[in-house]
Amino acid sequence: DTGAWRHQQPRPAFIPAGEMPSPASSSTLLWGAVLSLSLALSSAAEVTSEPQRAPAVLFLHFVFMATAWFFLLPLGVIFANRGRAGYGAKEGAWFKLHTTLQYAGWVLQIAGFICAVIYVQLFGLFGHFVGEHEVIGLIVVVLGTLQPLNAFFRPHKGADGEKTPTARRAWEVLHKGSGYACILGSIAAVITGIRYLFLLNYDVTTYSLAIALVAAFGSFWISMIGTSFTDLWPETFRFFAGLVGAVDKTNTSV
Repeated sequence: DTGAWRHQQPRPAFIPAGEMPSPASSSTLLWGAVLSLSLALSSAAEVTSEPQRAPAVLFLHFVFMATAWFFLLPLGVIFANRGRAGYGAKEGAWFKLHTTLQYAGWVLQIAGFICAVIYVQLFGLFGHFVGEHEVIGLIVVVLGTLQPLNAFFRPHKGADGEKTPTARRAWEVLHKGSGYACILGSIAAVITGIRYLFLLNYDVTTYSLAIALVAAFGSFWISMIGTSFTDLWPETFRFFAGLVGAVDKTNTSV
């Protein structure tokens, strides 16, 4: 109940122009202000003493962000890094998987960011982008949002057999480096975000759901990394390529 946070502050006595308050009245005003502040702080402590259920917008924030940064976006990176051999799928299947997953993750992380801004505006105690989670998250979202833009302006790779142009090599360092930095940054953002749930005294349902979601998605893409180094990878890759229509169903040679 946010009403518990609001207190009627004592109105100071009206002081006619030209008259100075006496030391006694100044002391009364000072101690009145101290008492009002003490009441506000004790009331705030009472409000937060019991664990709280997170508001819906906070649930949406971590569902969107966990799905984007612990499922879709890492999976897209794995296919770009480990799927270029094709494994019997259509030519460029890795690229179609990569772009499909990255754009889906891009949309969800923007939605998650909007939810975070709304949450802080409605329920935040310290304002926007002042804590470690907010700062790390902002950097990750900015870098992640720029990825499709720098991908659009990528230089041509050059014809087969020709030396890769310097501009292309520089772009690959930028694009891949930013992508890997985003993934690592998202891990830090998730850790500090879950820590916030404890510090803000949310209930066990809130942080259990957050931890379970991150653990499930994280376990999946970590297992996918492991699978990409085994004999199961070609079949796994073709399965996912089929989901985006990048498998020739008439090809029975694989």
